[in-house]
Parts: sequence; structure tokens; C-alpha cells
Amino acid sequence: MKRIKKLKPVPVILGVIIVFLAMLSLRVESQVLRFQISDVAVFLTVLFFYALRGEDLETLERKVEEIEEKV
Repeated sequence: MKRIKKLKPVPVILGVIIVFLAMLSLRVESQVLRFQISDVAVFLTVLFFYALRGEDLETLERKVEEIEEKV
């Protein structure tokens, strides 16, 4: 049988931050602020999923740079 991995604290904390930012973005009335918050949420979401996959930091930095180039 495969062992079930325990949740690492970093992805859990990032998930809480993402939920908080999503709730905050619903309350913000300014379009400019909403865009900035959504960009941060996208970045944290990428961090969250790579933390779950256990990617190393260098791979994560390359992926974030690729996403920033597309945006």
C-alpha cells in the first residue's frame, strides 16, 4: 500500500491566503485594485499547486517567469 502524504504546512497556508484574497477581491470596488489582487491570487495559486507537487524552487521560478511573460 502507498503511504498517504501528510499535508505540508506551506500549501495549507498558501491556500488560506488565496481564499482570503478571493474574498477581499469581492469587496474591492476599484477595477484597478481588483486586477492587482487577481494577479497576486494567480501567483499564489501557481505557488500552491507546485508546492503540492513538490517541485523545486528553480523550476517554480522558471514557470512563474513564463507566466509573467505571457501576461
